[in-house]
Amino acid sequence: QSSASGADKPRPPRISADRRGVLLDFQTLQLDDLAFVKALRGCRQEVCSKRQLDHYERVYFANVDLQHNKLTGEGVRQLLNFLEALELHPRLIRLDHNLVRDDGLLHIIDFMQNSGLPIEQLHLSHNYLTERGVRPLFQALATHGAYPRSAPDGQFLPLWLRLEHNYISNTEQLLMEARRFGCSFCSISNKCVSQCRASRCANSDFSDDTTPKVHVVYIETQYE
Repeated sequence: QSSASGADKPRPPRISADRRGVLLDFQTLQLDDLAFVKALRGCRQEVCSKRQLDHYERVYFANVDLQHNKLTGEGVRQLLNFLEALELHPRLIRLDHNLVRDDGLLHIIDFMQNSGLPIEQLHLSHNYLTERGVRPLFQALATHGAYPRSAPDGQFLPLWLRLEHNYISNTEQLLMEARRFGCSFCSISNKCVSQCRASRCANSDFSDDTTPKVHVVYIETQYE
């Protein structure tokens, strides 16, 4: 018979793999930074055993799901260090519903700038980001040659970027600045129906010069 304390013990992270890469599933574990670092150490060997080399890109890919935890910028830094140490490149990073502030986003920007490969989806909604962190992200995307990314069918696709429910003020002004930086975008509003998805852009084509660099999704919806 299990004890009450055993019944309340949180599940361990789920580590699996498919043709898209290793899945690191830490969602809804309510981990703070210290607990997250401990969890990373505990699953390191399992992650290494499930890496599969993408023979086209010659790299190991990962999808990281950390939604609904209690991570700050330090947790983000530890995650990116972990991925670098294991030579894993993230296709998807879900950090929505955490405690991430602008310093955490700056760690992600540094990671992106040091990688020649694109992140396909970056979920940062329901955090504590401001325009001071998001502005450098648009600046970095404007000059990064991997965005928009090349899809298997030969088309180009923007980064899928979720930034709603943060503390970004004057989002219209911020998007105007992004355009001046040279960061082309496809804006998706919750006030209208869009045909765009993470795997499809209504404005994409077979040229990286005319395809937007980023899907900006629901950015007008912010906390007061």
